[in-house]
Amino acid sequence: MGNLFVAGSNWPITRTDEQGNTYQARKLKDGSSHEVLKNFPSPAELRAALSGHAEDPRDR
Repeated sequence: MGNLFVAGSNWPITRTDEQGNTYQARKLKDGSSHEVLKNFPSPAELRAALSGHAEDPRDR
């Protein structure tokens, strides 16, 4: 699961914007560098974000 934060095993967060979004720097095999949006919401944050958009969001 690529969107679960695991301390010590993920790319480090390089920046946090004004809205609280977090970013990681990635370098591709071709040598190009890119900034990637990587947020790690908690189950409660996901449920709150889906409220009104999904009938029954629950942990699995």
